[in-house]
Amino acid sequence: MKIAKHIRSLPRAGIRVLFDMANRMEDVIHLEIGCPDLPTPAAVCDAGIDAIRSGQTRYTPNAGIDELRASVASYASRRKAIRVGADNVVITTGGMGGLASTFAAVLDPGDEVLVPDPGWPNYSMQISCCNGVPIAYDLCRESKCRPQTSKIESLITERTKAIVVNSPSNPTGAVIEEETAHEILDLARGKGILVVSDEVYEDIVYGRANPSFLREGALDNVACVYSFSKTWSMTGWRVGYVVTAADLAAQIGKLQEVYYACASSVSQHAALAALAMSEDETAGMLAVYRRRLDIVTEVFKKNNITFVEPEGAFYCLADIAPSGMGSDDFAVQLLEAEGVAVAPGNAFGRNSENMVRICFAVADEKLREGLERFARFLGKASG
Repeated sequence: MKIAKHIRSLPRAGIRVLFDMANRMEDVIHLEIGCPDLPTPAAVCDAGIDAIRSGQTRYTPNAGIDELRASVASYASRRKAIRVGADNVVITTGGMGGLASTFAAVLDPGDEVLVPDPGWPNYSMQISCCNGVPIAYDLCRESKCRPQTSKIESLITERTKAIVVNSPSNPTGAVIEEETAHEILDLARGKGILVVSDEVYEDIVYGRANPSFLREGALDNVACVYSFSKTWSMTGWRVGYVVTAADLAAQIGKLQEVYYACASSVSQHAALAALAMSEDETAGMLAVYRRRLDIVTEVFKKNNITFVEPEGAFYCLADIAPSGMGSDDFAVQLLEAEGVAVAPGNAFGRNSENMVRICFAVADEKLREGLERFARFLGKASG
């Protein structure tokens, strides 16, 4: 069968390759997929059930139900001290749908988009699906894997259409500095480039502020992407949103019709309940992730394992260079030998080939056991 060349050549994400392998095995400790193990809050589940029982199970407007768009606008305005309205908001099928529709709305064939390395592989995959060209900018361990404006600026060409920024970062857990966020926004304004800011982990930050690109006077140059998946542990509900200039929001909403019709009606009503929750309720989830990060730090330091210490999200990159193995081989052999699944670092770019990503959104006991097995395998492989 004749398949489009750019789709045929699209590689599968290494994370999912390991996930599929692990799912065919028994008694595996899953540290590879970024899926919180914490339950969706009861109030959110109740709202979803009520939506089903009251018949809210049909198509909604492409850009989302008016009530949710208005609620998101109010929520964003309050938290970011910015004035946005419902016409700046599009409800999407998770953060993934928001990113995909944003890229599709702005990219012409051959347009370049600067993406972080290490970075979430779906950025490059989605850009390629739009016949765009992903161009990696380096995140160096010397700078704590935070973006550096000079590295980004050096890669801008006449074909550059957008810059992707992700803070807190998947896979590094790095949080951008306010000064750097300001510099990147100024650079984008000066060059007429869009900043696509992936802020889905915005509420999972450990002891410091996470600057947002959603700020007063910036709407014409940013598309900020959010998800209910992480803060409210709603990964399977598939609902997120994009906040941007009204014109771009309208185009993204139009593409919802093309690709998805709309986000799930039931999930949209559940999302309303999530936004109505007290922030104190979600703070309990953050405390759990903080505790689990402490477990990672304890086990790794005890075993002299070098890792990128996260400032946010629930991932860390662990150094496997002493093993002398590539990240693919290491991940496969670790799975086979110890029953522990991790994500190979090369899935996130060339700068993490000698690393693996570990997700610590896992029950404390399983996490500790998985980390101890990981440390044992790395020790043996390192001789």
